[in-house]
Amino acid sequence: MKFLHLSDIHFDPVNDGEDTVNLRKQFIPYLKEKNIIVDELFFTGDFRHARNQQSQQEEVVAQNACDFLLSIASSVIEDKENKENIYKHIHIVQGNHDLSRGNVELLDEIYEEYDPHKANFKEIMKDGRTALNILLSRFSFFQLCADQLKNDVWNNLVEGEVCPVKVLEDCSIIYINTAIASGRDEERGKLYVGRQYIANAFRQAKDINPDKPIIVLAHNVIDDIERDERNKIKNLINDLAIPVIWLCGDAHDTEYNNSYNVAYITAGCLLQERGTEASFYVGEINEDGVSFEAHGYDSKNLGWEYKETITKRINNSLPDILKKRKKKLGIINNLALPNKYFSGREKELNQIDKYFREDEITMVNICQTISGLGGVGKTQLALEYGYRFGGNYPDAVWFIAAEGVISIYKSFVQLAITVGIPLPSKYKIEDLQAAIRNWLINHDKWLLIIDNLESFADIEAYLPNVLKGHFIITTRDTNIDIGVKYPLDVFSDEEAINFLKNRIYGKGCKKEYDFEDFEIMAPKLVNRLGNLPLALEQAGAYIFVTKCSITEYLNILEENGLGVFDEDENYATPLYYEKVVNTTWNVSINNIADEGAKQLFYLCAYMASEKIPINFFIQTRDKLPIPLRDDLGNGLFKNRIVTELRKYSLTGGNAEYINVHRLVQEVVRNQLGDDKKWLNLCYLCIGEYLPTSYEEKQSRIQFMEISNHCESVLNNLKNVKKDEYYSTILFNMGYGYYVNGSYKKSYESHMQELSVIKEVFPQSLKSIARSCVHIGLACFFQGNYKEAKAYYNNSINIIKKLDNCDKELAEIYNNLGLVYRRQGKYEDAINTYLDSLDLKKKLYKCENNSIAETYNNIGVTYYWNGQYKDALDWHFEAKRIREDILPPNHPDLAETYNNIGVVYFAKKKYSKAYNYYEKALKIRKEVLGEEHPETTMTYDNIASYFAVIKEYDKAIEYFNRTLEIRLEKLGENHVDTAATYNNMAYVYRHRNDEADEKTVGLRKQQDDKTAIEYYNNSLKIFVNNFGEEHPHTSEVAQNLAEMYKEIKKL
Repeated sequence: MKFLHLSDIHFDPVNDGEDTVNLRKQFIPYLKEKNIIVDELFFTGDFRHARNQQSQQEEVVAQNACDFLLSIASSVIEDKENKENIYKHIHIVQGNHDLSRGNVELLDEIYEEYDPHKANFKEIMKDGRTALNILLSRFSFFQLCADQLKNDVWNNLVEGEVCPVKVLEDCSIIYINTAIASGRDEERGKLYVGRQYIANAFRQAKDINPDKPIIVLAHNVIDDIERDERNKIKNLINDLAIPVIWLCGDAHDTEYNNSYNVAYITAGCLLQERGTEASFYVGEINEDGVSFEAHGYDSKNLGWEYKETITKRINNSLPDILKKRKKKLGIINNLALPNKYFSGREKELNQIDKYFREDEITMVNICQTISGLGGVGKTQLALEYGYRFGGNYPDAVWFIAAEGVISIYKSFVQLAITVGIPLPSKYKIEDLQAAIRNWLINHDKWLLIIDNLESFADIEAYLPNVLKGHFIITTRDTNIDIGVKYPLDVFSDEEAINFLKNRIYGKGCKKEYDFEDFEIMAPKLVNRLGNLPLALEQAGAYIFVTKCSITEYLNILEENGLGVFDEDENYATPLYYEKVVNTTWNVSINNIADEGAKQLFYLCAYMASEKIPINFFIQTRDKLPIPLRDDLGNGLFKNRIVTELRKYSLTGGNAEYINVHRLVQEVVRNQLGDDKKWLNLCYLCIGEYLPTSYEEKQSRIQFMEISNHCESVLNNLKNVKKDEYYSTILFNMGYGYYVNGSYKKSYESHMQELSVIKEVFPQSLKSIARSCVHIGLACFFQGNYKEAKAYYNNSINIIKKLDNCDKELAEIYNNLGLVYRRQGKYEDAINTYLDSLDLKKKLYKCENNSIAETYNNIGVTYYWNGQYKDALDWHFEAKRIREDILPPNHPDLAETYNNIGVVYFAKKKYSKAYNYYEKALKIRKEVLGEEHPETTMTYDNIASYFAVIKEYDKAIEYFNRTLEIRLEKLGENHVDTAATYNNMAYVYRHRNDEADEKTVGLRKQQDDKTAIEYYNNSLKIFVNNFGEEHPHTSEVAQNLAEMYKEIKKL
């Protein structure tokens, strides 16, 4: 029997936030995506949230909650063809939120019977029936839910059956109503549920279903029951010798434990709030035992996912009597001893087992993906399957080393001898092959693990036409197309860290020696080794033996590179692997027969490891050697060489990109040694490929595609000649990062450029000034106004010494004006802009975009100073010029539209403002992309528009999108981030102003708390950047003061 266990839906139409709605919206599609099919659905209480209960329409809330539960059941229950039958497979118990609280404290009647001096309930409350009778009138909401779900168990309970029992084929179910005495946190651990009724229920289940486990459905964990009563229940369970699975909720967290023969497992909830964890379980009970799969909601990635570590821990926490009983590996096998450090890969093992059991597939081909190749753990996965599921193959479990026809022959000879296959005294290979085929036809409970197969032709003659047993084939050759292909990738981050922990602490992670820096440094080591199992095994072996810290090992790795993996280092020799990192890929690399493919592979060794654009090589092929140059010029030949590299899993990717594991790149670079030919070619190519102009959107895309690879190539160039070509690359990278909104990286590139110019061309004052200007821009957009001003002034001092540089000087004045404006020095800003404008009008015979830019900046300054009429006059001048000379989707035109909208908004002409915002957003999304800082500026403005027209939910949606991007792109201390915090605080402060007090309830309190938090965040940032006297700082401080006054009144 398979079942789905979930708890705590907590429907609350008034207070359900966007994150909670999104979490639930994704739930059923996730169940379908994972193909989760079960026999029973267990729900352990809390259909609703009880806060602000008086204003709830109970019928509506019950309908919504039950519809949601029914839709889940309809998507997962096998018997879904017959809708009426679905109700029979839904099992529910009450939660404390499902009680009607009325106008008095929850459960007052019960707690009247509580003696605080003795910290115990009076005798009358020890009878579960009495407690239930007192509270029956409080279950009207739950009655609505039970009626809609046609739940007979609830009716039995109402009629006097305190602990109903239901018997299924694989287990019995006992329903315990812990909600009759729960509701106040301080009373948890003191609940009475009527042990005499529970005892009767357990005995009844034992009599009817003596050899099957019991599932208890209750809202609370067993430890919430009063201690003496709890211990007596546990002793009873122990005496009856029946294993119990106690499924519950209430904690809003994932918990698991066991005591005696009781395993209690707590599901999370289906809402997203601080301090909650959304999770659910899929369980299975059969003759082999019990197993669980855990699934949870990742609040960072905003999606449901399988939780492998929790799954393993839950299954390990089950009492031995409940654990899956593995069939013992048969006598006829040649497997080596199990890998005691094997961890992870639970999903892969279960999927292979599913292929064999449910899909009736006879052959699984564990091929490799890009990050797989040698050392990814194909052999270990295949062997682990043999150890775990070998009991299903009593005829034989046989490992065949398939690296060549001779080793295959020897393995089959040994199989023939072991299972007693008769062979002629002087047999030939054909006799052996025929005998093996005959044996495989006449037996059906065998598993052959054919490891590292190079060609299917090497084993084909041994195999019959009809396969009755099972094969697992591991291979590096992705062209071997037999059976079900199962691509194996490197470890996930979680798997890699768990593997490393198990490896360096020893079996069971007993921590006989404590590596104090493990938690902080292990993720860095995992990342450095690209999550590759073989590399992690070698690193773990070294650390385990030498007891060096993770930090020390990373330093050794940095100093020695892959030399730390040399075979002659005995303490770095990996267990369970035949080769070390330095040699495991040599065969595949040496097998690259096509010269063009080999040349491409050498170039890729110096690029970043992921998403190397094939178009990069095509566009720069005139600088590459033959035959690669010719191959890249012909679509057919280009596909041939890319496919050649993927054949042995040395690379992966798709039609547009190539991926290479970072350690493979390192091995290739080590092989090439001092031969820098391929690195120098990459250097020449990136200089040609980097865009120099970003008028077109495609140029921005091209830069972001190549930027990581530029950094990788430059990092590999240890002794590059620092010349004009080098400084030009640094400038183009810095400018590209600036245009794409990556201001920190722009700053770093231009600082490198400035350093090179000062060292190599100190006399090139114009180049130094240009670098200073771009460093100033990067500082400005990161909110570092003081530093920006210093660099601008430095460049002004240089430019004034040069002839014919009025154009450059005008642009620097324009940029300096931006700094003054941000600092609230509006008069200085206007004067600086006018200086810029005077120079530009002398330089240019007719109006152009540069003049329009200064008009625009003067307009923004007047707006910031509250002079809205002047602001509009200047903005419309900029608009007139830009509409006349620029294409309709130019980002500068979007800037003008956005700024006009801002002024109209300040003048309270909201519909006009919104129209201009929409025009700006359309251009910015199309040309700059969703996450560009200028796009988020317009999102922020549109959010403010929705706030003032009181569509607060839409406003919050836009503000959240803005805040997320600004925190990522600009950081926590940027003034634009502060502006968003201030605007969001306004929304949370005012969205309940006109709502009915009963409807608002606790949401008002929570919103006020959020508003204060956001105002404080905004105030802190403005004080850090502008000081306490700045108008922006004063505005936020005033907002916060008013907020506190309002709360004090309330």
